[in-house]
Amino acid sequence: MTLCASKWNSTFPDNYRVMRVNKKILTYMIFSHVFNMLLLRLSFLLFVISKRGSGKQVHEVHWNASNPMFRIDNTDNVIDVNESNGVFEFDQANIVCPYYQGTSSSPQTSDEEKETYIIYNVSKEEFDSCIILNPNPRVIAQCDHPDKLLYFTITFRSFTYLHPVAWNLSQGTTIISLQRLPKGSFVARMEVVSPKTRKMYKEDLYRRKNQKRRHEETMFKQEASRMPSSSPSIHGVFSWTLSRLLLPIITLSFLHLSLVS
Repeated sequence: MTLCASKWNSTFPDNYRVMRVNKKILTYMIFSHVFNMLLLRLSFLLFVISKRGSGKQVHEVHWNASNPMFRIDNTDNVIDVNESNGVFEFDQANIVCPYYQGTSSSPQTSDEEKETYIIYNVSKEEFDSCIILNPNPRVIAQCDHPDKLLYFTITFRSFTYLHPVAWNLSQGTTIISLQRLPKGSFVARMEVVSPKTRKMYKEDLYRRKNQKRRHEETMFKQEASRMPSSSPSIHGVFSWTLSRLLLPIITLSFLHLSLVS
């Protein structure tokens, strides 16, 4: 018994130390495997979400009086952005300023005929009235150098983080209005609509249609209740006929039962 106990005590510390080391290695391997699997799945999920959309679009808008988009009889001055884009995909709009380059074959345009603009971000009321009411409107860009090729790129994001040319479309419609310099008769307007705003417009239109339909149904019922009944209804005729047929049958049944008894 003494020798056996001595032998066990001599080998116990080494075995215990090896077991603790193996346990740490096993725990590290399990944790590393789980972490790598989670990281791989997260990367794959982000990749799928980012590729789910149809890709961002870049809208080219030539801002001048000859563009048919800005004709008075044309109401198609709305640009839909970020319709089916991924999470990290945002549409852009390149606003190209008027550019005049005189050559030997074509005469140069006079300064009075050159188009110059200031680009403002305005409200819906200002957009509809073509009048800027805000004393300090936000200027997007200035097309005041017609002899230089200028264009401004605007990125339409679902969120903004103090980006100088990024527009936050999460709270509604972003309206862009441009006016001529100096003051003239030509006013160009463009409306940018986000998917969330488009959904709000559709829901509001659907709600108005339902309200109109319910109002028409209520008015029809009120008119029908006030109209005099000149002819018996189908329900009244059916009840009268059924009562006239059932009464003799019930009477004959009682007579038959009384005779049998």
